[in-house]
Amino acid sequence: MEAQVGIAVCGHVARREWALELSRSLSAPVALDDGSLGSLPNHDRAWSLAADQGHAWSLVLEDDAVLATDFVARATQALEAVPAIGAVSFYLGGGQPRPNTAREAVHRAVRLGASWVRSPSAYWGVALALPTQHVHPMLQHVQRSALPYDTRFGTYLCAYRMPCFYTVPSLVDHRDAPSLITTSKTLPTRTAIAFDTNSKAIYNSKYIHMM
Repeated sequence: MEAQVGIAVCGHVARREWALELSRSLSAPVALDDGSLGSLPNHDRAWSLAADQGHAWSLVLEDDAVLATDFVARATQALEAVPAIGAVSFYLGGGQPRPNTAREAVHRAVRLGASWVRSPSAYWGVALALPTQHVHPMLQHVQRSALPYDTRFGTYLCAYRMPCFYTVPSLVDHRDAPSLITTSKTLPTRTAIAFDTNSKAIYNSKYIHMM
């Protein structure tokens, strides 16, 4: 049985066209912040939109996500092969918070033929999926936190000892555009370490650890 996925897009008015383009391409609802709502409440709204579709998995994509060819079919196939109950990130980046560790983990996974990197938390928020039964408990848990979205999401995983599994290669890349939450000009390139270019690749349940 296919792992059905409810998808929503989280967007900001500054990136309206990107958000609407993703929404149209996926026939997915979009939570679009006009600037008055704020990042955290808008992400929460996107999670609710994804979960309300009633599928086994819920997936939230941020407006600067770049999708691999046949993304929905590939993501569905990957979710069928998730090694254990946990969150799934379709993006594993070469930028902060741990570029060297992440790059080493991806290279090791490729060398060993593993489709996943497993970590104790989520480190990037551009494309996160969660079993739908965990969405509302997660939303309730994160209301206590004002941390950035991905870190905040990770507090739920850590509290309930749920790992995050990153697909190798990534099925989502990241537009290397300026961040909306920091004005730093010294951030490394915010793109995937290994982005999928082979729509026929098959995901298995093998994984390696990244701490």
